[in-house]
Amino acid sequence: MTSGSEADKPRTIPIGSGNAKHPKPCINGSIWKKVCGEFESGEADGAASQVIYNALTTYPDLVLVTGGPLTNVYSYLKTYEKTDQVISLWIGQGGFAGANVVPEQNQLSKFKGMTTCPTFNFNGNIKAADYCLNSKRIKRKLLVSKNVCHGCICNEAFFTQLTKYKNSNLGLNCIHQGLSVYAEKKNFNKKLHDLLAAACVVQENIVVFKPVQMSHNNTKYGVEWGCQLAPNSDVFISVHYDPRLFFNTVAGI
Repeated sequence: MTSGSEADKPRTIPIGSGNAKHPKPCINGSIWKKVCGEFESGEADGAASQVIYNALTTYPDLVLVTGGPLTNVYSYLKTYEKTDQVISLWIGQGGFAGANVVPEQNQLSKFKGMTTCPTFNFNGNIKAADYCLNSKRIKRKLLVSKNVCHGCICNEAFFTQLTKYKNSNLGLNCIHQGLSVYAEKKNFNKKLHDLLAAACVVQENIVVFKPVQMSHNNTKYGVEWGCQLAPNSDVFISVHYDPRLFFNTVAGI
């Protein structure tokens, strides 16, 4: 895959996969074509575990950001468990903090009073999630959880304001083009889960985090996740975010 740098010089970005020879498309073609134009399908550059290992070898202080089930991160940790390589910071989109952790004034109405809730990304591979959350090779774990990101929405005002800055840089232009797919359909309720997590790489204080111990249990609704405050934990979960700082970070202002 190639992308333009700030100087519009293409560079190759390695793409890993849990199954490097997977025969079916794994992306939403219509949205990607809208953002990136026409592109050719191709095989991954290697196993996801290898790509992560190579990236950390080249950039030991890189921040790992995840926006889906943790299968590939788990694969990396298990495949290279005998090395001393560590991940200094993981920012993961997933998890849930309930009323026992989130101040009442910061609880979204849909989660009011709840202490546990299913979370798609962690439930996509529970074994992998447990392993990553407890791994000593991941030094700090920041979870941008659904109790916060479900309140981070691209409404009409957000999109209109973002349009003013869409040509500031290539990355922002791509974000705007992606959101325009929803704007054209008058769908102004797009949750910005992954964008909020990614923005925390640039400005961690966009989100207020609290140290917690994560847990899950089986219910009639499926596996639900929750947490308890744990002052000495290396896992931190989101309880609130600053909408203005988030927008300014995304827009680069």
